Amino acid sequence: MRNKFNYILDHVEEIFSIILFSFMCLVVLWAVLCRRFFKIPFPYGEELARYLMVYAIFIGVSIGVRKNSHLGVEVLTSFLPKGAAHLVDIVAQLLSLALYIAFFYFSVLLTQNIYQNGQTSAAMHIPMWLAYLALPIGFGLSIIRCIQMTVKVIRGGNIETTEVDV
Repeated sequence: MRNKFNYILDHVEEIFSIILFSFMCLVVLWAVLCRRFFKIPFPYGEELARYLMVYAIFIGVSIGVRKNSHLGVEVLTSFLPKGAAHLVDIVAQLLSLALYIAFFYFSVLLTQNIYQNGQTSAAMHIPMWLAYLALPIGFGLSIIRCIQMTVKVIRGGNIETTEVDV
């Protein structure tokens, strides 16, 4: 069950990131073509591309947690005995989890506040809470991934940085 969940979540994260980034590139390309060659305005391009990039980035944060590819300092743990290094890894994972939970909580509050105020975007006039929803989605996925990594570390698993799939 857990492996199937991970398999589905892995693919959903990656597919959405690829689709969002690709669509962002197409929107930017279309905006450039409209401006330079067709001499017609495309006022929504910059704003739409920005929101697509934000969603892709926050989903990408979760992928980074899963692949343990975020910045870290291994100099300290490389000089520690194995048991102490393991304890430092556990503490680091728990601190990361606490931060993701805090970020998630405050991003939900921010999104709710924007929803209640009824703020809309400047060019497209869409509700801004839709744009800010990227934060709780990304941090929620990161919490799931950080819990998985924390369990792996506690069980003594190796969490070395993995190579990025191409």
